[in-house]
This record gives sequence, structure tokens and C-alpha cells, in this order.
Amino acid sequence: FAALQRGEGAPFRRSEHLGCGDLACAEILDALALAVHDHLLERCPPPPEPENLRSRLRAKRLRIRAQGLAPPTSIRSLKADKIGALVCVRGSVIRVSPLRPLVTAMSFHCPRCGAKCSIPLADGRYEQPAGCPARGCRAKALLANRRQSSTRDWQKLRLQEVPEPGAADALAALGAADDSYGRVPRTAEVELTDDLIDCCVPGDHL
Repeated sequence: FAALQRGEGAPFRRSEHLGCGDLACAEILDALALAVHDHLLERCPPPPEPENLRSRLRAKRLRIRAQGLAPPTSIRSLKADKIGALVCVRGSVIRVSPLRPLVTAMSFHCPRCGAKCSIPLADGRYEQPAGCPARGCRAKALLANRRQSSTRDWQKLRLQEVPEPGAADALAALGAADDSYGRVPRTAEVELTDDLIDCCVPGDHL
């Protein structure tokens, strides 16, 4: 985020996949969204009504989506070396799950002293706090406040590989055989969140 504020551009380069180093790709995209949000707030129109737009910008969550990563990575190439990288794949949607809420953080309170705490839940997996966070309180069992939990929209789809347009003709011209002929197409599961929910239906090519 500091590099973006200095005008040094994005902290990754255009390539087949974006290696994010020590940072998660989601954290880099969030930093880009924060930089864009800050940029818009600095350029709000002058009086008489700047606060109206500023209040709307503060309440709006901006999301950054990477596009134009070329060449795309084939689904069969999604292996261990792509872990932690932002890649671009193409395929046909063959299955879409119903929309579900994903709990990202759960609020707890201590029945003994009334102290409250919030525990982040990685991938929505429930985790009970080890004990009361208040100093001097030895309570171990905390009660969950489900109404105060943080959730986000979540959906899963299955993407099936499709042959690249013109690939068969190019291989035939070179006298090479297509190793994908006659085998079952490979698939990959993709998780969608937030504004990407319900962006496609089975049969769509992405």
C-alpha cells in the first residue's frame, strides 16, 4: 500500500501467474482496493456537498479484480508450484453450488465477567477460544454470539477444461498428437465470494 501511495505501481508484474511472495494474493488485492479508495476520497468534489460523496465512499467496499493475465494457465497445470500465486484459467462451468454464508469471525462473551472477544475463523472452521481474554478471569468456556458474527457470501463451482481454439489445427500442422484426445477432461473447484456470487451458470465459458 505504501508503494502504491508513492506511485511505484503494483507490487507484482504482468506474467502468466502473479507470485505474491510473503503476502497472500488476497492481501495484495485488498491493499490495491485501499489505495484506490484513498485516491477517490482525496479527489472528492469541493463544497458545498463534499461530505455526501465522502460518506458514500466510506460505506462502499471497493474490490480489485485482476484481468488480462496472459497466457492463461491450463487446469492440468494447477499443481503445487502455483500455490500462493494468482493465476488465470479458462474452462466451462459444469456445476454451481447454492449460495451459502461463510462465517469469517465469531464473537464470544464470558459468562463470568462479561468480557467480549472476536475470533477469526479460517475457511469458516469453528474454533472455540482457549479462555477468557480478560486479565484475572480464569473462565474457560465462552458463549458464542452468533448474531454478532461476521459473514460473507460464498459459492463453489466446478470448472472443466476446454481445448484452446485452434490448438488441434496447430498440432496437426506440426504433425504432433494431442495428448488430451480420448481422456477425461480435468476439472477444478473454484470458490466465489462477495460480488462474484451468481456471476455464472452451468454451461458458461469463463
